This record gives sequence, C-alpha cells and structure tokens, in this order.
Amino acid sequence: TVNAFYKDPSGIGITQLTAGSNHLYFTAPYDSSPTAKRVIWETDGTAYSTAGPSFYDPQLMGELGDECLFWFAPDTGGSHVIYCWDSDSGPVSFYNSSGYFDPPEGHRISGRPAGIELAGWFYFTSRSGRLQRTNGVAVEDLFSDPNYIVRPESLATLSGKVVFMASRDDFNCLFFSYSPGSIPTVFWSPPHPTMPCPLFAIGSKLYFTTCEIQSNIGVTKLFRTDGTSTGTEFVTELTQRKIASVPMGAY
Repeated sequence: TVNAFYKDPSGIGITQLTAGSNHLYFTAPYDSSPTAKRVIWETDGTAYSTAGPSFYDPQLMGELGDECLFWFAPDTGGSHVIYCWDSDSGPVSFYNSSGYFDPPEGHRISGRPAGIELAGWFYFTSRSGRLQRTNGVAVEDLFSDPNYIVRPESLATLSGKVVFMASRDDFNCLFFSYSPGSIPTVFWSPPHPTMPCPLFAIGSKLYFTTCEIQSNIGVTKLFRTDGTSTGTEFVTELTQRKIASVPMGAY
C-alpha cells in the first residue's frame, strides 16, 4: 500500500487516473476535512506527493512522456491555465487563455482524461470542438472550423499519424488524417449522416461504428480503416433500431 487517500463528502475518492512512463497521476481530497479541496497527486508505486492545495479541482488531460498535463481555472470560469507537472519539480504553467474559457474536454463516456500522445506532442480537443496540440511549451490549433466539432473519443493514432472524426450539427461527418508537419486532410466520409464515434486501434487498423440515420431508422455499422480512402471498408451491419431508441453516440 502506498497510502490511504480520503473521500470527499459525496463519497468519491481517487479519480482521473493518468499513467506516465514512471508515475501515476490522479486527484483526491487534500486531507480528511469536510471542506478539503480536491488536488492532484502522483506516485511511483512507493512514495507519493501532491502539487498542493493551491491547484484545487484540477482537470487532468493526460501524459506527455512522464509529465502530467492538467488545466486549472483560477478565476472560476473566466479563463483557464494549462500546466505541465514533472513530479521531480513543481507544476509549470505554459498557457493562459486570458479571459477566453474554452478548456480541454475530458472523455464524455468514461469521464476520464482524454487525449493522445504522438512524437513528443499531446493532442486534445476543447469544449467548443477544436483540435489542439501541445509539447508542454505552447498550444497550437490544428483544426478549428465553426461548422464542425471534434470530440476526444473520435481521436486516435495510427502508423505515425493522428486520425480524427469531425461532425456537424446535422451529423454529416468527415474523417481526417494528420501527419506532423503537414495539415489535416480529409480521407473519407460516411455515406449517410452519423453520430460521432470512438476509434479503436487493432493492429494496423482503426475500427469504428457509424450510427446512420435512414428513414427514421438508426443503422449501426462496423467499419475499419488504415487512414486512407481506399483502405476504409465496411465490415458488417450490427443492428437496426427506430431512431428514438438509438442513444447519442451508440457504439
């Protein structure tokens, strides 16, 4: 046992588990008092430490090497600050939204931190649906279109590339491939409007489902892709249901 951590008044203890290469990062109450703030902790499996109570209710994004990325809203919603924390030193801020509150978005299904790491960069989405990346020094916009949104579940890596799905309010979707140093390029779009879906890597392929809307019927189909148009193929139809019974993002 490394340590016993306290639960908050609602009975919730450790949350937002995020694994680095040599450390595990998570949040838990700072102490046993009913008013204790939730803070960020780290452990290497033996010792443990915390970034301290000044970073209350931190939202973990993911890992970059052995460092933890997290954001914190010091003025309760007016802006957000992104930090990089190496457990051997204190958290370092490298981005301040300066009054524009559009923070990184967590996984909407599991509620856990969401994002992917590729070639020294961490890729993530904002609440408004922008695709961004950071190297722990700066934040860059990779995809920002007022007509399309990117959600963290629809983000994956494949063969040294980032693959993501961008969707519109009418459920028309586009699949993009991005190689570092280039620009995102569309390689495929579903034949019918579909709800956003997660992407799962198995070997050299990404598997995903489309929940297509056809004549008030939701048709769920399984596809796979290698990140190219010719390499995207239909696998099988999974189910058909009346659209009223198809939950948002049926996977």
